[in-house]
Amino acid sequence: MRLIIISDIHANLEALEATFRRIDEINPDKILCLGDIIGYGPNPNECVKIVKNKVDISLSGNHEYGVLGRTELQSFNKNARIACEWTKKVLSDENLAYIKNLPVSVVDEDILLVHSTPINPERWDYIFTARDALYQFMEFSEPLCLVGHTHVPVCFGERGTCVFTDGGLLFPKEGTKYIINFGSVGQPRDYDPRASFGVIDTEERKIQLVRVAYDIEKVQRKIIDHGLPLFLAERLGTGT
Repeated sequence: MRLIIISDIHANLEALEATFRRIDEINPDKILCLGDIIGYGPNPNECVKIVKNKVDISLSGNHEYGVLGRTELQSFNKNARIACEWTKKVLSDENLAYIKNLPVSVVDEDILLVHSTPINPERWDYIFTARDALYQFMEFSEPLCLVGHTHVPVCFGERGTCVFTDGGLLFPKEGTKYIINFGSVGQPRDYDPRASFGVIDTEERKIQLVRVAYDIEKVQRKIIDHGLPLFLAERLGTGT
């Protein structure tokens, strides 16, 4: 089975559409989304609609929880808080109802899916380092745990760490657990501004990171036109 994993779209329609053009070429069996469909970007309704229609399993992220009032917006930085408050005003009732029902974790195809961490996923902690990952391995029994939230592609194995590069392949070893982050579709933060997603081939036991270029300037103009913070537009160009 060929699985596609997307995460942290953040209402970036141009990045999401470019990503799906590449996904269509791959012709996967299933598409999984690890949350944060909304927040930061200018097209929350359009992005939620695409995910709702094309994704087989989607999770909630901290930005969904922020818009729903399940997480205090005071815990967000200023730019994220402004974007969440704006998103709450413009999100349609239909799309609001959709995100209300998204889970924070799911096990599918013997893979644990979670936006933040296996331990207390609704605390929205981050896995940045091998030390952060160390304690998380005790929380799940599946061979793979897929996470988002940091917007940085990386693989933490019980026996070492692998930093993904564009087109990079990972062949997971039997008997070893992995925590894998495929980065962000809509707001990459690893100094590569292209959209990022993952492909898992369960038969060939092959995992790959894919990067996709998109029209960043168009999204930047929309962010500014909607009165969202300038920083949210600027960071897209640098991938930070």
